[in-house]
Amino acid sequence: MSTGINRKGFTFYLSFYEALQELDDLDRVRLYDAICKYSLFEELPNLSDSSILRMAWRLIEPTISSSLNKSKAGAASTGERPSMRGNKNAQKKHQTTQNNSETTQEQRYIDIDKDIDIDYYMEELEISDRHFVHSLGIKNNPTLSIIVCKVVGMGFANGSYKSNKQNFLNKCNKIMSYMGKYNVSIDEWSESACKLNELHDVSTDNFFKEIKNRKL
Repeated sequence: MSTGINRKGFTFYLSFYEALQELDDLDRVRLYDAICKYSLFEELPNLSDSSILRMAWRLIEPTISSSLNKSKAGAASTGERPSMRGNKNAQKKHQTTQNNSETTQEQRYIDIDKDIDIDYYMEELEISDRHFVHSLGIKNNPTLSIIVCKVVGMGFANGSYKSNKQNFLNKCNKIMSYMGKYNVSIDEWSESACKLNELHDVSTDNFFKEIKNRKL
């Protein structure tokens, strides 16, 4: 439900873009729409029919909410509407980047949020080793964070994978890539993966082909 806020623009984070790239076309459009409506009008989306969109939203929503709260707090202190303040900030930022030739392209156009919180999802999956998940440094990639949490929650992060974090992340990145390639949801993957014991076995091209073939 809208609370009456009506902004002219908002910051689109790199982490949002990375999450969207892993979705199929229909889900990508839905999440774009959800991000825009909540950021501009504070309208919460209805994603009850898609588990992967709900999980992605749980990680994206706190960032947008934080931005909305800061915008409203700033407007209250200056007596300006959020949209007016947003325009002034945008103009100031544009002027600053023009005058600073050494600013990187990422710094100019993308504000990377460093505080995406995945603890809520880990609590939902009853993950006890949260230190291991945080140590992977993936909080700026919501989609990968969701997959890592799911993999850890299913007990695949054990033995050599805990001592070789890069190998573990490579496996999770493969899972993320194959999900997009074969249009396999995280629920469909986990339903099949729970029948096996090794992370290697559930992160292969053939494994995802089998899931896709069963759907046909």
